[in-house]
Amino acid sequence: MTQPGALTFVTVAHAGELPLLALQARSLARNMRAQDVRAIHVYVNDRNEAEVRDRVRAMAPEYGPLADRLCVMGAADAFGGAAPPANPRGWLYRVVARYPRLQLINRGGWNGNDGWRVQQAFKLAAARQVQSPFTVFLDTKNIFIRPVALNDFVAPDGRARTRFSATSEMALRWLRASCRALDLPARAVPPEATTFITPFSVETRILRAVLEAVERRNGPVEAFFAFRLNNATEFMLINAHCNARMGGVRRVFADGIVPSFTVWGDPALLTSVLDEAAEGGAKCLGLHRQALPRLEPRHHEIVSRLLIDGGIIASPDDLDLLVAAMQSGTARRAA
Repeated sequence: MTQPGALTFVTVAHAGELPLLALQARSLARNMRAQDVRAIHVYVNDRNEAEVRDRVRAMAPEYGPLADRLCVMGAADAFGGAAPPANPRGWLYRVVARYPRLQLINRGGWNGNDGWRVQQAFKLAAARQVQSPFTVFLDTKNIFIRPVALNDFVAPDGRARTRFSATSEMALRWLRASCRALDLPARAVPPEATTFITPFSVETRILRAVLEAVERRNGPVEAFFAFRLNNATEFMLINAHCNARMGGVRRVFADGIVPSFTVWGDPALLTSVLDEAAEGGAKCLGLHRQALPRLEPRHHEIVSRLLIDGGIIASPDDLDLLVAAMQSGTARRAA
């Protein structure tokens, strides 16, 4: 059985997402039981790390009764836990992470690397700081609009909850690359995989084991992910480890994690997702920052109502202010 404070929430953010992070903070303050939360870790993945860390720290009151559990960290806190292995591959990863222009990359994530890839390194590296039995990864887009509790993330038998789906071609590519990264033998295609979207709950001990396995073979996790020709992903690395070393994902994970109804860009899909969220009593709404400015009036109305009913914003005008803030010069794009 898990103890109070069994969960640590981990979010990786950059400057352009801070307005959404504020909404997430409000949603945790309103809808997450304090006794279930050990800590909230926010990692800043931005070239202007010091400035963005200060802005996140200033956001602490938004977390309400959970404000004292907020820990804002950056690359120095997360990375540097492993030396490059004594092989050319490990040194190559280190060099391109330090000098991303060698890959024709000059972006806004950590050290000018690709933000989407490096955020995966931050997620695995979070295992160094998390002290609770379970880690729950969130993206800034995940907003809880109804109460959630420990049993939304952890099953009664102690397994982390997930959603299973048939192994798609995309997931299979990621899974095979992840097996190669961990030097695991090629086996028959698993019939299913865990979700690879957030929220994602995992036992912290398993997260540590995956981090150690990645770094033992490849060197620092941040250098491994900075090399863009590596097609492994953080969640498929977890799948590969569980399939090869723990008897399969079904032994490690249970079904039933709280789903996120995500607002993407496809108008037809957006209509069905939002209708389902409104009719089905959704607990978590995913607001993708690139989709929000393109919402049609009908979609804007539904999103506003879900956020208002969830106690996250006071009026539809607040949603417009959110979009404006993300489009302003102070909310730079980092990824």
